[in-house]
Amino acid sequence: MKFWKVLSAAALVAGLAPYKVEKDEETGKTTYQALLWRGSTSEKDGEKHFGIDLAEGTLTQMLREKAAAKEEAHLFSDELTVDFHREEQEAADTEAAEAEIEAIAAEMSQEPQEPQEPQEP
Repeated sequence: MKFWKVLSAAALVAGLAPYKVEKDEETGKTTYQALLWRGSTSEKDGEKHFGIDLAEGTLTQMLREKAAAKEEAHLFSDELTVDFHREEQEAADTEAAEAEIEAIAAEMSQEPQEPQEPQEP
């Protein structure tokens, strides 16, 4: 039981502790990046402002990009085929098959011909 408590505490610390801090000297803005969140501080008119985005963490971005890649994978597939005239093609195939069946039926309904004797050269 202690093992799971220690493991969950370590996962919580790893997800919430910032691993990257960037400071922009020109604007005075500091950005903190963690696995589950991104935060920024700035100073305007002597007041400090702190903003946090829970959906902008490294893990959440990776999950979002992976989902988008799955959705767009079919757009870049080599095996992609698009048939815009499918109904017209099916109708033409059906008509051709019916005509072939009628020709075979007409040929079978004719009286059988008597076999001819082969001619000698």
